[in-house]
Amino acid sequence: MTQYQECMKDMEGRAPGLTCIRNASRLKPDDVTSGWIIPFERAGGGCGGAMRSMCIGLRYPNENQLDILIAISIESARMTHNHPSNLSFFLSFYLSIKKEFYLLK
Repeated sequence: MTQYQECMKDMEGRAPGLTCIRNASRLKPDDVTSGWIIPFERAGGGCGGAMRSMCIGLRYPNENQLDILIAISIESARMTHNHPSNLSFFLSFYLSIKKEFYLLK
């Protein structure tokens, strides 16, 4: 979480969305039990969670890692984009990257 907040200070040449900016500032890195939980956003949107998806999908490429891939993909997306439609999109995106990875093997 600290790294998410720190990287928001150096956005030269990048264009983070309003949802990422707003919710990254809401993270509480010192609260290890719930500092990553942001309020539900009825109108939350954006693609910040999807932008993190490829590296997570590649980090957990094995069939026996599917449960951890799903858990981490949802929590990673939820840290900045806490809306059910975003979470389901991001999860399907992570899984599609995983599938493509298997097809390349």
